[in-house]
Amino acid sequence: MYVVVKTENLEVGTVVTYDHTASIWRASQGGETIVGVITAIDEEDSGYWAQVTFSGTAFALASRNVPDEGGALMVESGKVYVGTAPGCGIISPLPRGQESRLAGEFVMVHLR
Repeated sequence: MYVVVKTENLEVGTVVTYDHTASIWRASQGGETIVGVITAIDEEDSGYWAQVTFSGTAFALASRNVPDEGGALMVESGKVYVGTAPGCGIISPLPRGQESRLAGEFVMVHLR
């Protein structure tokens, strides 16, 4: 399930959070409690509008190589990595038959 929100020109797979000052969803820098993942984006006369998943499974861009066992989802510069602190979700383990996931690739995440 997703919600359509106003955003900037961002890539599919970018993790976003709400910027109260600008009243727009922007790339998350980490540490925010409410984040979502862009699953589709359209440009209109009034700006960019994105389908954003806030809970459940989505595919996000990795900022670092992801260990095969996955782990706690952390965010930096709109992309995800495995951290040690409890985050806002998890990055899934490596699916059977796939190669290790590298920075810049899509990884399956589960948002809570």
